[in-house]
Amino acid sequence: MIGKKRLIYLLFVLILAGCKRSETSASTPYNPPLTKVSLTTDKARYNPGDVVQFAVDKELPSTAKIRYRHLNKVIREEDFSGKSWQWTVPGNDFTGYMVDIYETIGGKEVVLGSIGVDVSSDWSRFPRYGFLSRYSQMSNSAVNAVVKKLNRDHINGIQFYDCEFKHHLPLAGTTANPDTVWTDIAGRDIYMSTLKKYLNAVHNYNMEAMFYNLAYGALSDARADGVSDQWYLYTDRLHGTKDKFALPNPPFKSNIWLLDPSNAGWQQYIANKTEDFFKVFDFDGYHIDQLGNRDKNLYTYNGVSVNLPTTFESFIQAMHTAMPEKILVMNAVNQYGQREIA
Repeated sequence: MIGKKRLIYLLFVLILAGCKRSETSASTPYNPPLTKVSLTTDKARYNPGDVVQFAVDKELPSTAKIRYRHLNKVIREEDFSGKSWQWTVPGNDFTGYMVDIYETIGGKEVVLGSIGVDVSSDWSRFPRYGFLSRYSQMSNSAVNAVVKKLNRDHINGIQFYDCEFKHHLPLAGTTANPDTVWTDIAGRDIYMSTLKKYLNAVHNYNMEAMFYNLAYGALSDARADGVSDQWYLYTDRLHGTKDKFALPNPPFKSNIWLLDPSNAGWQQYIANKTEDFFKVFDFDGYHIDQLGNRDKNLYTYNGVSVNLPTTFESFIQAMHTAMPEKILVMNAVNQYGQREIA
């Protein structure tokens, strides 16, 4: 048995050695075909008739071809070599195209790379939503690298998560003299310069920039900022205990206290504060958030029972009335309130 094991081991070593000699003694060098290329476009979404700027990360051989398709229909083919080119998209709205770079090798088609192109005058027809959540001091190149990656992933709408100063007071400072740095609810520094760099980069890629905030959140110092006790949600009929979303401190600087989204006073207050924020920061819309099912009885200041999902429609309508030019999106957490939101 020992002798057989030694024989098997010896044969294995000889096979490996034979493979090595064969590779090193080959007289004809191995020339692999062109490796796969990575394609990029200059925007996440195009309007009909726009010009697309394409780029690849490697030089293309003269034998490479570019093919433009809609579904299974070939729109156009052309020869190309180099690393960049342009294409004017057709005039059809809400249409997607696949762009391939391929070679024919040994009678077989080899696709070297491909990318999709979305031609839509309205991003919400085919929304592809992403988000940002950190706004520390960043260079232009660092910001552009982040947004470039989102663009390559075909993201056409960006939620700017927790970029506000306070939930009930989004803008730090005033519209005439906004603060250049502030802390978010988690105590992280938010730089105005970074926020504006992100907004500029997002818009350069033809993405929509969405400001994020709860429909009904206020921090512990909200009374000093003009938020009335009569606007809150309470867990008892005698307005003794406000409903809250508890957060650990540290790192969070406050719990989030919840207001009645259908209260007209609160709607007017938060609409005004949000509009102040928009005067400083060029957002395209407002991503309205909620916390899902609170799983408890809730009441107004006057002791009236609140059916929370039914309050969302009123809030959305109030925001639309206050800022009709802005896009509105609302999150139905675990489908809570989805029917009322829709």
